[in-house]
Amino acid sequence: MKREGHYTTKEIEEDLKKNPEKGSGSHLLKWVGGVVMAGLMVLWLVPYYGIPWHPEPSGVPSFDMFRNYSVEANPGVASDIVLYRKFVTPSDPVIKQAANIVVQSCPGDKVCYAKALFYFVRDGLQYVNDPLGTEYVEPAREVLQIGAGDCESGSILLASLLEAVGIDAQLVFIQGHAYVRVMLPEAPKTVKEDGWIYLDWTCSNCGFGELSPNTRKKERSFLEV
Repeated sequence: MKREGHYTTKEIEEDLKKNPEKGSGSHLLKWVGGVVMAGLMVLWLVPYYGIPWHPEPSGVPSFDMFRNYSVEANPGVASDIVLYRKFVTPSDPVIKQAANIVVQSCPGDKVCYAKALFYFVRDGLQYVNDPLGTEYVEPAREVLQIGAGDCESGSILLASLLEAVGIDAQLVFIQGHAYVRVMLPEAPKTVKEDGWIYLDWTCSNCGFGELSPNTRKKERSFLEV
């Protein structure tokens, strides 16, 4: 049963055809009011469901910019994941300067910072395997200068750059692989898993906050850096 005072759009259109003089009357006002209410609902739902609104970085530099930085080769051999922590060096002046250069297009937005640094490493760092049977780990500065490394070395560089601009980062280890996750409370829910944003620089097809299905399903260990 239709409630009194409620009309469908079709009923309003038919009534207007029969009585054109009502076009500026109550029926038209009811219809306009309905449209306005629908618009307000959309505006309310958009921020609730976390549609991204953070700016995108632009002009992310390449690794060529940092190849002339002076470094001392100092690789180590890691047999325990805790040892990786010493290679994450956000306070290194070279790392801090590089991070600031990469994020310079972002207007003080940490989500934009994280995207810029992730794209920088994902798109610019060349993946190179360690010698068979040996797990060499380079300091972040050396990885930056060489422009190449395996999954652990690239993740150490990415974590160092993120920490250098004030973003809480952790190294993530699974069987035979390593990547990074970051804590950004202000980021949209659509890029989070359990409150964290996961970043795998070795996955060229993965966007910000995405992991490949094979990587996502594996058991993880985490290291605060």
